[in-house]
Amino acid sequence: MAGIRLTTDEILERIPHGRQALLLDGAELEPRRSVTCDVKLSGDERFFADHYPDMPILPGHILVEMFAQAGAILCADDRREGTDLLVSIEAVRFRAPTSPPAALTISAELRTRRLSVVWLDCRACRKDGEVVAHGSLIVALGRR
Repeated sequence: MAGIRLTTDEILERIPHGRQALLLDGAELEPRRSVTCDVKLSGDERFFADHYPDMPILPGHILVEMFAQAGAILCADDRREGTDLLVSIEAVRFRAPTSPPAALTISAELRTRRLSVVWLDCRACRKDGEVVAHGSLIVALGRR
């Protein structure tokens, strides 16, 4: 099945974040299955200024936030109302540092859903396929 390509504006319609907090540049969605997102890092992003000034490295918590944003895109069709809440970050591993300029692919795949809770398997890869981080998230979907 071919995915649905989403623009930045379409991503913003699916997630609770504002434009200033958005870390993803584009996405391809396979509804209720998976999402693959593009991230382009120029080095001008504010989180590189002090992490670290002489050797900029993408902070781990920013990678986890990218996972969460990808998950929010994937879960949007199942959200009834409200905001999804991150319940748990599990077994996240950082395999290789990422320095700008860089292009990453962030993916989130639905592993399990029980009522209004979903388990997502997430991965960040360089364009050559090298895995830079992976882990799982548990998300409580927005409720009525």
